Order: sequence, then C-alpha cells, then structure tokens
Amino acid sequence: MSDIKLSERNLTVMICTIIFLALTIDSSAQNTQKHSISFELSPFTCFYEGISPFNTREALLNNASIPFIFRGRIRGSLGLNYGYKLNEKLWLRFGYTSFNATGYSKNNIQGNQWNLATRYYKTLNLDIYKTYQITSRIKAFLGAGPLFRFQRSILSYGSEQGHNVKFKDFGLNANFESQYSISKNWFTSLSINNSWITILGGKNQRAELKQIEGSVDHFFPRFSTSLKFGVGRLF
Repeated sequence: MSDIKLSERNLTVMICTIIFLALTIDSSAQNTQKHSISFELSPFTCFYEGISPFNTREALLNNASIPFIFRGRIRGSLGLNYGYKLNEKLWLRFGYTSFNATGYSKNNIQGNQWNLATRYYKTLNLDIYKTYQITSRIKAFLGAGPLFRFQRSILSYGSEQGHNVKFKDFGLNANFESQYSISKNWFTSLSINNSWITILGGKNQRAELKQIEGSVDHFFPRFSTSLKFGVGRLF
C-alpha cells in the first residue's frame, strides 16, 4: 500500500511540475513550440455492456455523497496530457485519465445476482499522433498506442456487503482528435477515444466470485469509447 501511495505522490508532483512549466514558460520566445499540455473532461464513457453512461435520477437521490465530477451526474473522466513534437507531422503524447462512477445499483439492486455498485479506473497511455492541417486554425490528429490501467470495482450479490475487486490491465488506444487554435499558444480540442483491453487482469478474483454465485465477467468489459473536451497550451 505504501508503494502505491508513493507512486501516486510522485505522479502528482510530476503533473504539478508539467502544469507549472506550461503556464509559466514564455512560448513567444520559442519558435518551435515542441511541448503541449492539455486538460480533458469526458461527459460520456460507454463500455458496451448494457449499462447507461449516465446516472439515473433515483441513484442520485439515494446517494448522500457521490464523488467526482458533477457529483456523479455524468459517468465520465478527467484527464491530463503532455505532448512532445517529434517533427512537423508526428507528436508523442503521454496521458493520465481518472474515471470514477458510483450509484450503478444503489436504488435498483437485483436479488439473486451480482450487482455493480462502483467502477473506478486510472489509466496511463503513451500514443503516437499524426497531424493533419485542415485550415489555418484547425488541426486533426490520428493516434494510437499502448495503455496501462488500474481498475477497482465494487460488486455485491443482491443487497449483501460489496466485494472490492482490484487488478491491472494492459491494452491499446485509438484516438481521433480535432484542435482549434484560440491564439498562438492556446487551443481547444474535441476527441473520441477508443480503448481495447488486450490483457484483462484479475482472472483469479473473477473465478472466485464466479464460484460464489455466477459469472461477473460482463462487469469488466474490454472495450470503451469516450467523448472528450479539452483545453491546452503550446510552449
């Protein structure tokens, strides 16, 4: 547990350092602008398992405190990206995303079966993006690369106490993004992110839950799509 806390602390320090550099370095003194920093909000994440990406009104009313963005009204994510320009056509981008959603089954618990209560992900990805200049202010990006994901979900059988399930996944990202230049240094973005988990962790944990009372594999889907809005700066 201490190792996990330490790594998260180091990650926080790194993110704060990147933010500080992005906001303080005078990019007007640089001609190349080889670095970028951007923040992203996703109001829509679909996992293709039949569960709505939006929280129900009943779940909201029956949860005294729903964490994360907009108090759980949308099941989305927050993200931070750092990009490095390799040449005129290619960018290397490192991304961090945090997804947290509760209230899935709070007011609609089904008896005699597994229920999903909470879904929580932290994702790190490294992508290569190819740039297409559409107009003087609009650029399009196509990107792909590997991802590492830590996930935690809470499952309960009927109204029983929940089982906290944690494991790590590996997969691939595929992205389409458009950027609009507000000024020389600042831009907004709209992107569609598709993730495919090629190595799904937690095999032993899922097997144990299956022995207790039926399969839970459908609560850990391999595919997801997110719609993301962002704002960023070149420096």
